[in-house]
Amino acid sequence: FTNAAQEAVQSKLYGSDLIKYIEKMDVVPTGKWLVIALLTSTDYNNNDTSFLANDKYGKAIQMLSQSQSEQVEILYVIQNHCNSLKFPKVETLKGSRYLIEVLFQSLYENDLIDIESFLMWVEDETHNAILGKPKAIIQTNSFMEFLKSELEYVDENEENLEEEEEEPDDKLMGNY
Repeated sequence: FTNAAQEAVQSKLYGSDLIKYIEKMDVVPTGKWLVIALLTSTDYNNNDTSFLANDKYGKAIQMLSQSQSEQVEILYVIQNHCNSLKFPKVETLKGSRYLIEVLFQSLYENDLIDIESFLMWVEDETHNAILGKPKAIIQTNSFMEFLKSELEYVDENEENLEEEEEEPDDKLMGNY
């Protein structure tokens, strides 16, 4: 998978063109290996997360990581990468922020990783002592709190919709 991921990155194709290229490959990389190839590419710059945009590599990452377990693997790849860099801060338009938080936010904003996968990563205790997980949890805490509030908001709206569907509409019921 490593060579296939590197080949996909070296193709210099993006978006839909990259997806077509990957679909024709003899060995298709996983989303995890594509992210590893991108993070270790000589073109990668820690201050730039635009490679995760859908018109770059985002669509391909999404296609190659459909399941929650595949998405959680990508979060561990990001964690490992940031750990290898000693969890740096990077300059963003919002000021100085931790790289892991910036990458996680970009994964979320580009719909590459769903909320449940982020929460699964946080709750996974099997990897707590390795790859800097405690530090990663601390550095992403405010982002995780944001995701939990997003999930609560979605849940509340779904409950309200279900309640509205259960209540009979007097106008439709007439005088019965």
